[in-house]
Amino acid sequence: MKPQRLGMLAATLLAAALLLPATQAWAGPGHVNFTFGQKMFDKDDWSPIEKQTDYGAEAAFGPAAWPVQMAAYLERASGEKSKEVQSTLGSMTEVNVNATTTEAGFGLNKTFSVKLFRPYLGAGLVYTKTDITVSQSGTSTSDHANGFGIWGGAGAFYRIGPSFNFGGGVRYSKATVDYTAFEGQEISYPATDVAAGGFALHVLIGWSWPKNAQ
Repeated sequence: MKPQRLGMLAATLLAAALLLPATQAWAGPGHVNFTFGQKMFDKDDWSPIEKQTDYGAEAAFGPAAWPVQMAAYLERASGEKSKEVQSTLGSMTEVNVNATTTEAGFGLNKTFSVKLFRPYLGAGLVYTKTDITVSQSGTSTSDHANGFGIWGGAGAFYRIGPSFNFGGGVRYSKATVDYTAFEGQEISYPATDVAAGGFALHVLIGWSWPKNAQ
């Protein structure tokens, strides 16, 4: 499956979860949560922007007869920062690094019911697209790359009222992308194979169905 098709599939699954509460997601329980937090990338590849603001949405849904549910998420992390590095001539120079990473994942989810608490586990495949721009002395080099990988996550939320969710979670994704534009350059990213995944810690708010599920 091509990367673009995988991303479209994950987006379609998430859109379906956003639209299906009216039909109770094929008569089964489910939830949609919006996430906000921080993503931590590999420091060797991403310094000085290894910590980035992260936001997105995740969903789980499926027929009640299934032992597990379908899971999908969309996540976007971005960061920008300047640092001093050693140039090829040996002198120190300042560069500005700007990057944005978008993930689209899908897989399986298992949500447990402990009174009004809903702990959950999930895992699956992820498609990652990353755009990086490195600026130096009025010039800049940009590149974008994409790749496949895997993800796993866990969290818990509390049911407040008939359907409101509030909680937190953690997700880890692993994927590698290749930046040919930076090959042979020493102003940043000396490695062309960059770890595009990482740990994401986030709070979440959203809703669940059916209402008043215990």
